[in-house]
Amino acid sequence: MGAHPLAVRALLLAAAAVFVASAVSADDAIFDASTRPGVVEDTNPFVYFQLLGGVTAGGEITQANPATNIYDLSPGRALAGTIGVVVAEGLSLEADMLHTQRDYTAFPGDTFSTTSLMANVKYTAALNDTLSLYGAVGVGAIWGVDYFANYDDDYHVSGLGFQLIAGASANLNANLAAVGEIRYQGSFGPLHDAPRDDLRDTAVVAVTTGLKLSF
Repeated sequence: MGAHPLAVRALLLAAAAVFVASAVSADDAIFDASTRPGVVEDTNPFVYFQLLGGVTAGGEITQANPATNIYDLSPGRALAGTIGVVVAEGLSLEADMLHTQRDYTAFPGDTFSTTSLMANVKYTAALNDTLSLYGAVGVGAIWGVDYFANYDDDYHVSGLGFQLIAGASANLNANLAAVGEIRYQGSFGPLHDAPRDDLRDTAVVAVTTGLKLSF
């Protein structure tokens, strides 16, 4: 994939920290989850919404049609939205959408963007009355658009993919929390445009912050 190995390693370490913290918090954390749904998700089901924005790391994209070329992508922007429901203590299910856009470093005006729709399983662990950590894994669909400023037609590709998310949240009031997360998103094989037999292979590392509203 196109993501830098150090970025992937950092994400995996962050995810490991989430699960270590969950083991510690199970013994040590004292909290009233029912009054702080933005921080600790208890066994009472509730719905929450998240909206986040941030940046994506630069990387590489591999194009094949039929010749194979590898190009650099500059850091870009990311926007994510999530709808979730808590189904058990600390455990929630989510529908998640992520949109990213990055520029081709060597070709000003040319961009590659992705839009994904995924189903996540998330676990949240409390550190104290205010802070919590969470980790999530998801699978779903990814759509990509290759835009070339000097051509009349865009290239559209799609495929199945996955994502790993590690994040933290801080309670602002009874129903509102600030959240920040890092995610790695990749595809199960190259994204594909069947009619043209075009292939695009890249990965996304995004760092985003935003708000979580719980009901």
